[in-house]
Amino acid sequence: MKRELSILIPVFNDRCGRLARQLDEQAAAIEGLKYEIVIGDDGSTDRNVVDDNRRAAAEGLNRRLITNQDNRGRAAIRNALADAAKYQWLLFIDGGHMQLCDAGFLQNYLACDDSWPVVYGGYQLSKPSNELKTSNLRYKYERQSKQNMSAEMRSSAPAMDFQTNNFLINKDVFRTVRFDERFVRYGYEDVFMGKSLSERGIQIYHIDNPVERCGYEANAVFLQKTIDSLLTLKEFEAELAGYSRLLNNVRLCRKLKIDNRLRSLYLKRKARWTANLEGPNPSLTIFKLFKLGYFLSL
Repeated sequence: MKRELSILIPVFNDRCGRLARQLDEQAAAIEGLKYEIVIGDDGSTDRNVVDDNRRAAAEGLNRRLITNQDNRGRAAIRNALADAAKYQWLLFIDGGHMQLCDAGFLQNYLACDDSWPVVYGGYQLSKPSNELKTSNLRYKYERQSKQNMSAEMRSSAPAMDFQTNNFLINKDVFRTVRFDERFVRYGYEDVFMGKSLSERGIQIYHIDNPVERCGYEANAVFLQKTIDSLLTLKEFEAELAGYSRLLNNVRLCRKLKIDNRLRSLYLKRKARWTANLEGPNPSLTIFKLFKLGYFLSL
């Protein structure tokens, strides 16, 4: 069983005090564990959030905070956290809208075989209100994708279904891949890392050890994040071929010679689709068409 652990929490305009306290309580209860909790603030602009996270870092003897003056992106802050870590095993957990849902969460990771260089635990959704079930685009999208959240399902495509919201990695292995800091805009830095691990023959192990998503951004905010991620995907299209289901669909559309029709449909209905997706009852069918049409229009 592992006896040392650096828990790394990247944040940008997100409070992580509750998550840090949960992790601290679990870690402190494990006899003989050397641990630290490092919060990495990537140039947050909300001063109240910055102050809250500074207090969260100061609450425990094993907690500390590193900060970027400017927002450098999800890849860069994760690399900075790994560089600042003291211990051999690194546990990355997203600070935004995540909480622990299992009292044995850390034990489950520490008990993993030391020969497993990378372990992804997955995530689950918190129980939503009835209103959220129908009105929140992020929740509806995540809910539809939940069938792919189990370790068994993720293991069928271990690199493609690797995410950075909750994973354990050996520091020596991390040094061989790191996050690619060309990924500055939102999205796909995790997919690229999965590809990098796969190309180096480094196996990604999937287990059922989830964190719980307990917050969902407004529809307009999530739609803008989606657009940003599609711009990222377009920028790295050649390098991410074979590692993105959307790119697989794009390739199929081009093969069937329907890409021009889908692009025209998107351009014609863009305003109507945007209004639906930002409205009180967003359609997942429209969301899929929006993403495909937007990408083809780039």
